[in-house]
Amino acid sequence: MKTRSTIILILFVVIVAAVIGVSQFLRSQPPLEVTIAVNPLALDWAQEVATAFNATGPMVNGSRRVQVRVTPVDDLQVWGADGGVWSFSEHPDGWIPGLSASLDYARQVRLPFTSVQPSLAQTTLAWGGFANAVEAITANGEPLDWTALQAYMENERLSLALPHPGRSLAGLATALSGAGAFHDASTLEGSAVTASTFRTWLVEMLGHVPNFNTLGALPAETLAARGQSAGAVALLPESQWLTNLRGQLVNASNPVVLSYPEYNVNFDFPLAMWFDSATVEHPDPDDSSRQSAVIAFGNFASSPAQQARAAAFGLRPAVGELEAGSAGLFDAGLPYGAALELPANFNVTPPSRTDLLALIGAINQAVR
Repeated sequence: MKTRSTIILILFVVIVAAVIGVSQFLRSQPPLEVTIAVNPLALDWAQEVATAFNATGPMVNGSRRVQVRVTPVDDLQVWGADGGVWSFSEHPDGWIPGLSASLDYARQVRLPFTSVQPSLAQTTLAWGGFANAVEAITANGEPLDWTALQAYMENERLSLALPHPGRSLAGLATALSGAGAFHDASTLEGSAVTASTFRTWLVEMLGHVPNFNTLGALPAETLAARGQSAGAVALLPESQWLTNLRGQLVNASNPVVLSYPEYNVNFDFPLAMWFDSATVEHPDPDDSSRQSAVIAFGNFASSPAQQARAAAFGLRPAVGELEAGSAGLFDAGLPYGAALELPANFNVTPPSRTDLLALIGAINQAVR
């Protein structure tokens, strides 16, 4: 009996030693690098999340160490007419586009992304204008929005700092907000953005932008540095306003005034992973590990701690409301019109990819 117990004890020690040895061996191996492309609007927050995730020494499938690297890619680079940034041989393991609709558009160009998380964070569009300009535009009591802007510019000169709709998702979202206001509709059918009357109106609005190149990729940053000489009013992602509340934008004598359009666009930042039929038919351990890593990253990013950190980057959590005093950049933005709870405005549903490409093409041809 004693001999039997000794044998069992020895076997137990050997198994434990083997498990420890295998674990140490696996941890000594270089981690598998997993790439997640991120829309620039959420890049800084996603980078911080990735750093925190990597610091946990993540292992997937019980055996493989992984490290996540994020890289910026605008949605238009993926599914736009000049897209093609990815192929079946060159692509990220995961993707956080700015809009859920971008996943559908990507599938239409045969990029096999499947949804992992419906949303990791949110932001929306916000009007911003220097106080003197906003006071003049809204003197008749109408809030700053497309209608008031158009009425004012029929008699007065005004420079706008709108992002170019053909160069970024943020710019395209501005055009979609304009389309919603023009047609007084939140669901945009094909004719809404392809109609010549709307295109003429939008091109006329964009004609009030002095120089798109001078505005750069971050108009709010340019406005903070150059003030009203770069533009009096702009419609930009809320997160861009909040991350650039400095310089001329907070000038005590003429600060920026923020508000929200009646027809808005919700950037919901879903998480998707690459999953093609070849992966299923010819499974590769690395492919499985990459997919598991994307899922694990999504769960980590959705944790309460990481969701709370989103406000420090001007982003709203995927679910729930912001609370004053713990709302990061939103607390700093409250005196300028930022809202903890968004007004009950209309969220625009974009049309088909084909119609958007037609709109972008028309704008690119008319506005250079």
